[in-house]
Amino acid sequence: HLVSSTLNTSIVKNVTDLFCGEHDFTTFTKYLVREPWKNPRRTIHECQFYQTTYNGFIKDPLYANISMWEFYIQSKAFLYHQVRKLVGTALSAGFGYLSLSDVKSMLDNPDPDRWKFCRLAPPGGLFLAHIEYDKKDFNAPISLK
Repeated sequence: HLVSSTLNTSIVKNVTDLFCGEHDFTTFTKYLVREPWKNPRRTIHECQFYQTTYNGFIKDPLYANISMWEFYIQSKAFLYHQVRKLVGTALSAGFGYLSLSDVKSMLDNPDPDRWKFCRLAPPGGLFLAHIEYDKKDFNAPISLK
């Protein structure tokens, strides 16, 4: 996803710091109204925004002039659209559409209607990596009937 050079990466990094820890992420999901039994509390163990190096995976010389940045978000589980909304919120703050206090308020006062103040990040480029399972989750007998 390409963004303009007016992105304040320091603010984006500050926002990702706010996401770390246990929060009620109602503001950052879509389906809690239809699925009220789901617990919106999640713990973000790690949330980073960092510049990556161009490694030549795109064979276009114009890409040599582009700064590549990545979000890394680690958790045991995510809500529907949570990652895309977290990224969209961080970028909205980085472009100056939201303040750090706005984002903190979104976390401290969870409300699905508060989402209207920022955009959902596009799904392109989003990928799941480094999946780990606890083997204890697989020791229950399985019925094949």
